[in-house]
Amino acid sequence: RISAQYNFMLRLLLFLSLLGGGVSVLVNVLVPTGFWWCLIVIVAEVYLWLTIPPLLRRARNYAKRLLFQTLLTALLMVALDFIIGWRGWSVSYAIPSLLCAGIVAIAAMIVFSRTNWPQYVFYQFTMGLLGFIPLVLYFFGLSTSIVMVLITAALGLGSVLVTVVFGDRSLKSDFRRRFHF
Repeated sequence: RISAQYNFMLRLLLFLSLLGGGVSVLVNVLVPTGFWWCLIVIVAEVYLWLTIPPLLRRARNYAKRLLFQTLLTALLMVALDFIIGWRGWSVSYAIPSLLCAGIVAIAAMIVFSRTNWPQYVFYQFTMGLLGFIPLVLYFFGLSTSIVMVLITAALGLGSVLVTVVFGDRSLKSDFRRRFHF
């Protein structure tokens, strides 16, 4: 149950976020710079509101949280790249770096948390599959860094192979349960 103090703090933070976003739009309109920098403020605030509340919950599945954070951060990077005049750094460098970090982080969780590893392996497999996204972006001409693409795809492939080769029956039954087959 949410306490009255926590509820008040949440409403106060929401008010301050709305106020900050509104003030940034007002300043951006009143002092034109030829660049809508207030959109960066608004996107950052939306990102914080999407990511911070799930982190404050007491759920124990850190791999799920990490996957969620990785995906939202990737979307934030694409949005910021778009706002500042699309240069492609988000798809060429930021997303591959985030995916590499996510793959390595979940692998570390599996290694260091021997009791919870079965619940993390599904997310390791999922993150491994996501490691192929930069390769797809490269083939469509959106990404320009072949080195980052190859590193991310190699980590993703390694992650998927390790999951498939070393996964036991409980892992396979977990996949059947999640994908209904």
